[in-house]
Amino acid sequence: VLARSSTRFLGAPQRRNEDPALLTGKAQFVGDVRLEGMWHAALVRSPYASARIKGIDVSAARERPGVVAVFTAAELGDVCQPVPLVVPPPPIKGLVFNKRTQTPLAKGRVRHVGEPVALVVAESRYAAEDAAGDVTVEYDELPVVTDLEKAIQVGSPLVYDDVSSNVAAKAIQTKGDYASAARSAHKIIKRRIRYEHGMAHPMETRGVVAQWDEKAGRLTVWAATQAPTSLRGALAGVLGMSEGQIRVVAPFVGGGFGAKLLYYYPEELLIPWAARKLKGAVKWIEDRGEHFVAAAQERGQIHDVEMALTEDGAILGIKDVFLHDNGAFNPYGLTVPLNSQCSVLGNYVVPNYDSTMICVFTNKPLVGPYRGAGRQHGIFVIERMLDIAARELGLDRNEIRRRNYIPPEAFPYNNELIFQDFTQLTYDSGNYERALDTMLEAIGYRKFIEEEQPRLKAEGKHVGIG
Repeated sequence: VLARSSTRFLGAPQRRNEDPALLTGKAQFVGDVRLEGMWHAALVRSPYASARIKGIDVSAARERPGVVAVFTAAELGDVCQPVPLVVPPPPIKGLVFNKRTQTPLAKGRVRHVGEPVALVVAESRYAAEDAAGDVTVEYDELPVVTDLEKAIQVGSPLVYDDVSSNVAAKAIQTKGDYASAARSAHKIIKRRIRYEHGMAHPMETRGVVAQWDEKAGRLTVWAATQAPTSLRGALAGVLGMSEGQIRVVAPFVGGGFGAKLLYYYPEELLIPWAARKLKGAVKWIEDRGEHFVAAAQERGQIHDVEMALTEDGAILGIKDVFLHDNGAFNPYGLTVPLNSQCSVLGNYVVPNYDSTMICVFTNKPLVGPYRGAGRQHGIFVIERMLDIAARELGLDRNEIRRRNYIPPEAFPYNNELIFQDFTQLTYDSGNYERALDTMLEAIGYRKFIEEEQPRLKAEGKHVGIG
């Protein structure tokens, strides 16, 4: 239908305007920024996942030839405060939320491998890296917690001494009466579903270049970021400047995926601060090893879920209790786990829902909204459960979905849960059955199931459809 559209844009091929620069090697990335007299930065990072900092000796680093400056949390002064919460949690009744955001450089304690402890600025990256190796940090190593289930057990090592447990947040959202629905169900299916912790690896790692113009009192920042305007606002607040004094440039970004979203990364605050402090230009480019331990990571989750169904496959209700790996900090509040909690409903009629979300502090880098931002976790749960239900009830996988779709006449459809936008989760429109039928026809589903798959199975070949 779209391909036959006569409009100028809808369904018509569009010429990409970025290709000539990319294909001819003229595209500028943060790593390509070259400024006269520019210095280079390297960071001293914690080798421990949990430890107290007993002392930092930077004297040898400062004496190395080519070194311009070495900074620790003590030199940052008022700038070394916990960064702002990017997204506050919505007003969910009974919500427990322990806000913890990181400081630009660690103060007193480190909570994950790779947390920055000191910043070195030198005439070259080589000199900066060598000087970073000269910095001596005395650590008092502490017990580490990385397992989600063990983290919330009584007696587990605490990521934060001033929090009574490793529960970063807890939110319970319900609709209807699941317990009553379960009592009347023909079948209840229970499963444990794990979604692994991971991270993005863009072609270009993160990077920041900052230049301070002393005469004009202006700061220019080039950053591999997905949110330049928000970064400008954060810098203005942290550095005590007006936004009009700061220009943030986001050139070509070699892959973002959420890892370059707005977290107020320490480096994005430290490099501009150092440029203004030293009255010049400073450049930092993340190396691949740093990216493994310094960039935001993707959420791991464990769902203990049960689904109550009628004999003909209609969903009566779902109960889900899940753990969400928060990492050591939560600048994005509940954005990711809340998306998961709401997305378990999928595009289906679920009259009764009982969901408990528990976010867990662990000694890992912060977890943030990658592609999908937690939605795919919830969707995986509901779709996996429907596949299992179809098998146990002897139904076609598509038929059980068809029987549970929200019908077109039911829109707008209120799911009765609070979403990340602080309002009730309401779907505005949809025709899911038609979309399913169109897809099945396009891939030749019926012919495959009835003819090709049996033939292939007879030949000893196990071929399926995902």
